[in-house]
Amino acid sequence: MSDVFVNFIKAACGLSKKPKEQIVDIDAADVNNELAVSEYVEDIYSFYKLAESETRVHDYIDSQPEISEKMRAILIDWLIEVHHKFELNPETLYLTINIVDRYLAVETASRRELQLVGISAMLIASKYEEIWAPEVNDFVCISDKTYSHEQVLTMEKQILGQLEWYLTVPTPYVFLVRFIKASLPDSEQLSMLLDTPSIGHHFGMGHLSCTLVSQRLR
Repeated sequence: MSDVFVNFIKAACGLSKKPKEQIVDIDAADVNNELAVSEYVEDIYSFYKLAESETRVHDYIDSQPEISEKMRAILIDWLIEVHHKFELNPETLYLTINIVDRYLAVETASRRELQLVGISAMLIASKYEEIWAPEVNDFVCISDKTYSHEQVLTMEKQILGQLEWYLTVPTPYVFLVRFIKASLPDSEQLSMLLDTPSIGHHFGMGHLSCTLVSQRLR
């Protein structure tokens, strides 16, 4: 009996062993890069996952009498435009949305205040993430002077007080960078993945889903 036939019978009966998939070490290329701290990457992301679960925002929309999911989406679309206008880092945008959601989860805001919450959150995120952050008057102008300098500063203090100045949180960006590194997307997929900061409140799982969908569309 030929080996080909034997192998065919084994395969048909499910007796042949499938070759194990080789696991690619996506950090191998960064071993000599001190800034990548590749030897600690597993510990770092384990901490990120734990911290994300502790700071996860519940679905707060039902507790907001004047704010809907659509209004939140419109706000975030506008904040993305502001982010591009000011040429800010990606981390700043994701931290901005994190601040907005965490604040609205604990504090009721009126429809008129929603945009004020957004620009104040971006002001805070810019100060945290950027080397050269936009000034208060820049946000006053970008909102077409809907709010005054004093109103922005007051909201900034109010947000920081409600969040107890806790800004060192793992935003979706840190997970997205990891997913992208593992999935090796092409330029179109990369654009798709980076354009998903407003998909919902549970960002980590949402971005993983987007990564998997983009892989299916290859």
